[in-house]
Amino acid sequence: WIDHYLFIISSNNKQTKVTTLTMQQGFTVPQHTMEVHSVPQLYNEFVYLEDPVESVPTLNNLGVEAMEAEKYSDALDYFKRALYSIEDRFGSSELTSIACLQSQQQSFESSSSATSNSCPSSPKSVPQHEKNKNINQRREYDEGMKCCSDPVRMEGRLLELIDTREKAATVILFNLGQYCVRLHKDEEANECFVRALFLARCAAKSSPISVVSILHNIGYVQYRNSELEKALQTFNEALQYRHFADDLEFAAALNCIGVLYFHLPKSDTSKAMEYYNKSLEIRKERLGLFHKDVATTLNNIGRV
Repeated sequence: WIDHYLFIISSNNKQTKVTTLTMQQGFTVPQHTMEVHSVPQLYNEFVYLEDPVESVPTLNNLGVEAMEAEKYSDALDYFKRALYSIEDRFGSSELTSIACLQSQQQSFESSSSATSNSCPSSPKSVPQHEKNKNINQRREYDEGMKCCSDPVRMEGRLLELIDTREKAATVILFNLGQYCVRLHKDEEANECFVRALFLARCAAKSSPISVVSILHNIGYVQYRNSELEKALQTFNEALQYRHFADDLEFAAALNCIGVLYFHLPKSDTSKAMEYYNKSLEIRKERLGLFHKDVATTLNNIGRV
């Protein structure tokens, strides 16, 4: 039971006072103090307070594992259960697009089994020929647009930052956004990221997911739907949060802005070079000359 709770225990001759501080495998619970006459009584009071298998971090991490194994239906189930576990107002009923994801996922899996490993169709909001004109042009090279795209586990230092339900919800919504991106459900992905963004802005520097990372994903969804002007605005907004971000997140945003200037209908190559060089300077200093991200930016510069 000590694996799930951290206690401060103080004793006198008659009784033991126990203050619940935090769960090692969960987020902070409201601090309270109780008095018990023995450690066995303490065990009885707390051991069943929360099932570790159903704890928010465990459900989130199981969802991440399912995503990595491409078991998307399982991943969605874990993430939705994690949201319900936090609080009713973070349940899927509050997320209008997520509410219908289960049926969409089942439909996707059926079509996938019938067509081997074919990709799901592109969002209806963008004509297919327009989408192909832009995206196929970029598939020949990795331009570094898809950064900050790994689902996030609640563990280690990040778990220590999750001391409110809102912060836990930020992580789960971010992961749901990644889930939707992988299934090409861009409208739903955008909704998840926008909700995560609101919570991350409220938490500021203490957010477990940085504002820059979330904006990066919003910009990426816009980019792959050929909404280049919107994506440019989003990545420029990300630059305003440099003091909340790691240098490498900031460098990734700079690189993406360069890519967008390069791909605008009226390409602005001088602007593209300006942002590529800023990104390259940071990446070389932090990563060295032989890192793949440095190579990506150098490749982008070479194309200009």
